[in-house]
Amino acid sequence: MRGTVWRVMAAGWMMTAVGMTPFAPPPDRTAEDEPICHLDLTEVCALKLDDSLQAREAWDTLHLAASLQGIVNRTGPRLFIRFMAETDDFWFSWCTGDSGWLNRRPVERFVGIDGLFRLIERFAGEFAGLVSYPGKPFALSNVASTVAGAERRLAIREDADERSLYRRLLSLQGRPKDELRLGGMRIQPQAGSCGSAKNDAYRWALERYLAAGRCGAAFMAYYIDAYYLTAPRSGGVISNSTLTNHDFYIANGAFFFDLDLWGDEHPNDEPEQPLGRDRETLLALLKAQHARAGGANFIIGGFPPWAWKYADPQHRHNAPDGRRHPVATEWEYCRLISSFNGIKDADALGYSGLANASFYRFYPLKARYSQSAPAPSEARLRAVGALDADGTVAERIFLTWYMGDYDAAAWLNRFAPLWWKDPAHGRTMCAWAFDPILAVRVPQAVDYVRTHAGTNDYFISGDNGFGYLAPSALTAPRLDPSIPDGWAAWSALNRRAYERFDLGITGFIIDPGRDPANRRVAKEYAAFSKEGFVYDEGQPAGEARLEAGVPYVRMYTDLYGEPPQASAELAERFARERGMRFIMVRTILKSPTWHAETTRLLQEKMGDRVCPVDPRSFFELAKRSARQ
Repeated sequence: MRGTVWRVMAAGWMMTAVGMTPFAPPPDRTAEDEPICHLDLTEVCALKLDDSLQAREAWDTLHLAASLQGIVNRTGPRLFIRFMAETDDFWFSWCTGDSGWLNRRPVERFVGIDGLFRLIERFAGEFAGLVSYPGKPFALSNVASTVAGAERRLAIREDADERSLYRRLLSLQGRPKDELRLGGMRIQPQAGSCGSAKNDAYRWALERYLAAGRCGAAFMAYYIDAYYLTAPRSGGVISNSTLTNHDFYIANGAFFFDLDLWGDEHPNDEPEQPLGRDRETLLALLKAQHARAGGANFIIGGFPPWAWKYADPQHRHNAPDGRRHPVATEWEYCRLISSFNGIKDADALGYSGLANASFYRFYPLKARYSQSAPAPSEARLRAVGALDADGTVAERIFLTWYMGDYDAAAWLNRFAPLWWKDPAHGRTMCAWAFDPILAVRVPQAVDYVRTHAGTNDYFISGDNGFGYLAPSALTAPRLDPSIPDGWAAWSALNRRAYERFDLGITGFIIDPGRDPANRRVAKEYAAFSKEGFVYDEGQPAGEARLEAGVPYVRMYTDLYGEPPQASAELAERFARERGMRFIMVRTILKSPTWHAETTRLLQEKMGDRVCPVDPRSFFELAKRSARQ
């Protein structure tokens, strides 16, 4: 038991000394000799989503397993689910092996649905029963996940088919006998129906759980509801159902929702509802969560399910039915949640699946991580030809990369193992835009990349600092005038996170709905992002400016394609556009090899005119140039 007591004390110290509350993990109360239950559910990935029976079995299995895992892992890392084989195997091996975290714990293995049923019988004393939901309204699947976290119940979709998981579960000898049947209840708010079965369900859950203080204060969850089963192939692989993501939020008692954020359209999952009803409910939920959090920031996992709802899946800016481009929907969602101090952990398609975050959250992060790459120096800047003989900044194009997008724990969890074994990793300069928020759900991945970093690995923050929100929406007066200014909480959270992870650069500030005349954003970021930041504040691309002595530039462009195409595009633009000096280019999920090859080809085309530099040197040069 000494190991258990030490882990409890250590977790408590981390909360007070590091100050990352309200997102610090709870203490690990497991004993060192308690077996880790390892459940292999990779068979679900083989089910055919174009077969309705198999698609329903996949959905039901993952929802049941995620709710079980979320409940069981409340007290420690006790249940691990192998789902996305390559990714999950890598992290399980790391957690139980070389990391030293769980290498003394024995492992007991279970396989498939039979293994899931055995685990339900094994942990029967830890949950209150079942919460079952019918196929419609679709929103009841998310209500069931809210109930699962609030009442410690296993979520399962009702299905009369004898082959269904529901019927098989009911016949299980050791199943929980108590069942809360949402389909057998009057799911309406106290004031009566609002004219929408979907919104009635969420408003009922708002009154019964969130407003009543039965949901957690730190987290919400925005994941697609059972509407997924109407078109399971729209998201590609089954991991994009995001059901495996539920475990972390169930463990934290989060409120789940899936609502349209546009007030001038009828959502396609319930076109008969009164215009704007989804948005009204969403704002009510966010206001209630703001009150529940006491004005602190809270995290919302997930992303608008644009492959199914609320956006035009063909990416047209003006779809015939009025639905917007997915990016417009993303930004509006960001603006709305930010207006109530919400931050999104943006599990977006097509790598939205994440399993085992309720397990990983207990990983013991260090109190502080330092940059392994060197800070800029006069000698280094001269060595790369960035400074002239008299010490002035050379008349060259300084190019640095913003390697994104890592504002989602699901994306980092999937790609960190791939990029760290890339043959060019360690040999080429990499500027990793990893948001500190990722340490909340995948701390093992954050620790891995930081402890396996070399002198060519530079860590900066991505959008928009600690996590993804719209900074301008923090400024009072806000969307709801009753909500006070949100800058104090946000700036304090960033200061703590930047200090802990030794960050000095915010690589990209996406600010939907910003007011160009409002200087508040630049002023606040200069106070904690002390080496520099990227903000489309209005200055010309390629020009450096200062805010309180801190340099900032605009993002130059997003770059896609293979290295020959990407390098040719940059070379053509540089030849056409004059006066360009400080160029940060954003890439999305590109490997170290891609960046090395693109840089090499660009230099072949441009010669000495282009000077590739690391992000810290980039902003040091920008600062000097702005002062010259």
